[in-house]
Amino acid sequence: MDVTLASIDLLLRGAAAALLLFHLALIFGSRLPGPHRWAMAAFVASVLAYLLCSRPDFSSFPWAIKLPALALCLMSAPLLWVAMQVVFDDEFAWTARISGLMALALALGMLAVAGVGGLAVGIGHKILLIGIAVAALWTILKDWRSDLVSSRRLLRLWVAGGMGVYVLLVLAFELLFATGAPPRWLEVLNLAGIVGLTGMLAVVNARHPLHEWLGSAAPPAYGVPAPNPAAQDLTPPPPALDRKAALRDRLLNAMGSQRAYSREGLTLAQLAEQLEATPVQLREVINQNLGYRNFNDFLHHYRVDEAGQRLLAQDLPILSIALDVGYGSIGPFNRAFKHIKGVTPSEFRAQKK
Repeated sequence: MDVTLASIDLLLRGAAAALLLFHLALIFGSRLPGPHRWAMAAFVASVLAYLLCSRPDFSSFPWAIKLPALALCLMSAPLLWVAMQVVFDDEFAWTARISGLMALALALGMLAVAGVGGLAVGIGHKILLIGIAVAALWTILKDWRSDLVSSRRLLRLWVAGGMGVYVLLVLAFELLFATGAPPRWLEVLNLAGIVGLTGMLAVVNARHPLHEWLGSAAPPAYGVPAPNPAAQDLTPPPPALDRKAALRDRLLNAMGSQRAYSREGLTLAQLAEQLEATPVQLREVINQNLGYRNFNDFLHHYRVDEAGQRLLAQDLPILSIALDVGYGSIGPFNRAFKHIKGVTPSEFRAQKK
């Protein structure tokens, strides 16, 4: 039985490694932005390192191999978290908090491997990783409804969500067996799961390139090139285009003269109902015709634009203006304003004066 499991183990590790190397080649050969490529590649490399670190004979490897492999292996959950932020959060920016959390995860992991601090450090490390994996899942799912890129919505929910859940399950089992080695069959089952996930990703990549799934290419500007004057009367626009143009016009009117964005907590579904359209139709118009990838970004730009004008024209308190343009509190308003204008509302008002 052990010989059979050992053979299956070796076969699964080889298959998983081959698939992961295939994904690395796809990532670096894609047209994704640089941060996307490096963040995704780092996570894939950490899974490759996990295949090496979990080998029964890993302790016999030289330190020149063990040390970088251990560092990558211990960082799988943090690297997943960062990759999901880079890929799915269009406003992501690296912060000192992220650096500190990653350094803490690595330091605790190395101490646990070295046996410093005993079982308490090892359990603390696993609990920290589980928390980071939960944060990665939250990053994947929190803006799913407001994501305007249809293919990225599918990837976010079914592929990235599946990866997040799987990493969380693996960490939970590692915590469960913190005081002893897991049974061999469970390790083989884990390898089969990795092969299944990487195989599913290979199928996804075979259907469309990564940049198409993530909508990384610049969306087309709204409108249709002017028709040839000689053929203008002979080639009427397709009905579907007419409907999109009409919906776009209703949308711009609602966001302009009607100030629909000033409704606190406005959702895409609520705005679609107001415009007598489906959420899918409205999502396509905002993304494909107006160039926005996230519904919240779409709202922020309208709200911040009006707020900027009123900060200069009126002496009202900043909070009053924030509430009037659709924000429920000053914190989200300040963050959105600084992201778009580059300065805080008070700095903006002071500079212009």
